[in-house]
Amino acid sequence: MQVWTDPGFLQEVHRWIGEHTKVTGPIEQTHVQIWSTVFRAPTTDGTVWFKAPDDVSEGPLTQMLAAERWLDLP
Repeated sequence: MQVWTDPGFLQEVHRWIGEHTKVTGPIEQTHVQIWSTVFRAPTTDGTVWFKAPDDVSEGPLTQMLAAERWLDLP
């Protein structure tokens, strides 16, 4: 979890969000877990969300769930 609260990481997230939307207020880190973190930012287009997953957990899980979903299609 230490990476999710590292000042350099936080600065990079804020920079990236600012480059991709017009932020109108403070960016909040709303979720911090060992496997991911989530930020909420108010913008001129409404609230946007930014999620940073770890490299281990969520990628393979997302792939597995996507494969299961596609297998269930008629």
